[in-house]
Parts: sequence; structure tokens; C-alpha cells
Amino acid sequence: MARASGADGLLALGGGSVLDSVKLVKLAMYSKVDSVSQLLKSPVKMMQWPEVEHMGVPHISVPTTAGTGAEVTNGAVIYNKGLGIKHLIVSHYLESDIAVLDAHMTTGLPPMLTAATGMDALTHAIETMGHPNTGHFTLAHAETSAKIIMQNLPKVVADGSDLLARQAMLNASAMACNSVVNDFGPSPVHNFAHAFGAVCHIHHGEANGVLLPIVMEEFADFYVPVADRLKGVFGVEGEGRAAVLACAARISALLEEMGHPRDFTRHDIPLSKMPDIVLAIAHDPIAAFLPLPMDLIETVCSRVCNWS
Repeated sequence: MARASGADGLLALGGGSVLDSVKLVKLAMYSKVDSVSQLLKSPVKMMQWPEVEHMGVPHISVPTTAGTGAEVTNGAVIYNKGLGIKHLIVSHYLESDIAVLDAHMTTGLPPMLTAATGMDALTHAIETMGHPNTGHFTLAHAETSAKIIMQNLPKVVADGSDLLARQAMLNASAMACNSVVNDFGPSPVHNFAHAFGAVCHIHHGEANGVLLPIVMEEFADFYVPVADRLKGVFGVEGEGRAAVLACAARISALLEEMGHPRDFTRHDIPLSKMPDIVLAIAHDPIAAFLPLPMDLIETVCSRVCNWS
């Protein structure tokens, strides 16, 4: 459609799926392929300069949700219907030339989607903080965004017209994902969330919201080395594992306060789906950074799906 209309620029207006889709339209135009599907040759595609140069397609992103932060990243996740998996494409020059963060564009988002997308942003921040050797620039954005989200997410869920809180959430969402770009690494919550999204078609933000406290509880040892960082965000006491569990409890309390689901019961996922979900978790691109133990996968899946 872009070629047929002679388009000389792209305007992405919407949530994370829209923003990522437009990135791949730009990459398809640059790569001179007929369809975005021709870019999906493997679960992960990474392109760097000089293999890829500036794409020459003016590109503006206007997010209507405060969640993915996709307006500032050079990566895109897209679902492959044929294979039933999500692909990750990362490329220099894939990000927008301009990102417009305007709170007025988010005021119509319903409370549930406001909560879910906000939990996606919080998960970005917390997972980046979980990298023990991350740098000061990354932590500055991750920690600050997490604190802003904890302060403002309940406000925008309660009152979607609160422009100051909506703007704070947009800023925090962009900052959180900027921290991800600065230090892309192990992200066990997103590993699970991608799989549940691909196999069970659960909204990405909702998946992260449900999974974040449960993964922190079941995989607490992963977060113990950064427990002191997390304590500063959530305002809890304790040391080591106890501190991590206290942070997870604080996140659970936030979900309860917002009326966000605590599990996937409402999706009625049958136990027969377990093999497909486990396979998707094991083969998700994020798993390359940190393969998850099988007992952890089964325990988390059983908890979030209420399989007794």
C-alpha cells in the first residue's frame, strides 16, 4: 500500500503492535521485498551497520498507550501466524526519527488496558534492573521509570483524564524501554509473556502483569543480587530473597488495587496446551539470553493457568 500510494514517509499512531508493524513496513521498503513476511526467516534477525544504513524513510511514532516504549526502540516483535511464534527483529536505524509523547492521545484508553500496558512498562524497568552488571545510564532510566510508574499507574487507572499522570506514564514507558535498548539481556518474564501471547493470544501487557510477581517469587534467586536496587523502588524491607519476595508482594498489591487479573483463569487455558506453551517458552528469542529450567517453566505455567 505504501508503494502503491507513493508514500514518502510513515506515521505510526497506536499501541506497541502498531508501532512495531510500521517499523517492519519501513524495513520492507528499505529491503525492497514484497512483503514483511519475507523478512521473517528465523526467530531472531539482527542487522547492523554497514549491512544496513539509514533507511531514508521519514518515520514518526505517536504512541496511544504507555506500555511498550516501542516509539524509541530499534527492535520489533511480530507474530508469525503460520508458525505460531513471535519473531524479534533488531536493526540499526529501525527506530523512529521522531517520537511524540502526547498525553492527550492516551486519555481514551480503558482502565484495564491502561493497567495492562502500564505493567508492560514496569516489567521492562524491573527486568533491566535485574541485570547485575548494567551501567549507570541504563539504571538511571530503569529505576526512575519504575518509581514513576508505581506513583502514577494507579492514578491513571482510577482517572483516565488525569493528564499529568498520563504524561508521566508516557515518559516512564519510553524511559523503561530505552533502558532495555541500552542493556538488552536476560528477561525471564518477557520470555514467558511472549510464549503465552503467541500460543494463547493473551494481551502482552496483561501477560507481563500476571507473570511479573509470580516469576519473581518462583525465580527469586535471579533477582537476589539486585535486591537492594528493587527495595529502593518498592519501598520494602528485608535482605536478599526476603526483599525480592516483598517486592513481588508489593506488585501483587498493585494488581489488586487496579483490578488487574492475577492469573490467566479468565482465558480458560486447558492443560493440553502445556506442551505447546513449554515449546514456545523454550524457543522464544529471549531464551537465548537465559534458558529457563524446565521445573521453573512448569511451576510458573501451573500457577498462572491454575492447573492443580
